[in-house]
Amino acid sequence: MSNTATDQPCREIFSMLAYRWDIIAALALVEGREPNATIGVADATRWLPLIVINQAHAATVDLNKPVLVVAVHDPKKPDDPFAGYLTIDGWHRIYRAAQEDVATLPAHLLTTEEEKQIRLSGGDIR
Repeated sequence: MSNTATDQPCREIFSMLAYRWDIIAALALVEGREPNATIGVADATRWLPLIVINQAHAATVDLNKPVLVVAVHDPKKPDDPFAGYLTIDGWHRIYRAAQEDVATLPAHLLTTEEEKQIRLSGGDIR
């Protein structure tokens, strides 16, 4: 995605509650890497009611392109029942995979340090 007037990448941001991540920066971090994880599509779909899906766009996405995932937890609360992983890019792929009964998708699981680099707001960024 780019701005045709400047040929510069547009900023793409994923927001969930008070958290925001810079997706263009995340994609730059993982460029050229092999996926290091997979996600279970059935588990990921529990979040779909919170996501706006363009069904026409979803029909065109490449299910081989890895989704971007970050760990969501507070290191001060190791037994937090809400800890887990959150997809920050790839929701249209998840939607399409669910429609086509695809069980898993490739993923880039960002490290804690990488997640902090791309997080724009929410939580303790430092």
